[in-house]
Amino acid sequence: MKIGLAYQIADIYANYPIDGVVGLAFSNLSQYDIVSPFELAWNLGLVAPVFTVYMKGGTQEDNVDGGVVTYGGIDQEHCSEEIIYKQLIGTYYWKFEVRYYEDLVSLHSS
Repeated sequence: MKIGLAYQIADIYANYPIDGVVGLAFSNLSQYDIVSPFELAWNLGLVAPVFTVYMKGGTQEDNVDGGVVTYGGIDQEHCSEEIIYKQLIGTYYWKFEVRYYEDLVSLHSS
């Protein structure tokens, strides 16, 4: 398995509020035909072809982590037992249609 290390990034990426999730890129995005860690583990039969992503709000300043990625299984601590499969929009990124989103916000007064 090959893993790349970036010593420099283009200015366009420096101000993005997000970055990639390690191991989940599609191989057809690689300029050098590198298979992602998750895809390699799946091809070798080491993990099930499923992953879950739990996203948690907050900032580093609040000392809140951003969530958990579970490779090859279901995060039973943060995710429900119901599995919903979504059709991807295209074959380059993990993009799918979202019909409803609710952001639960807690407002405090001091």
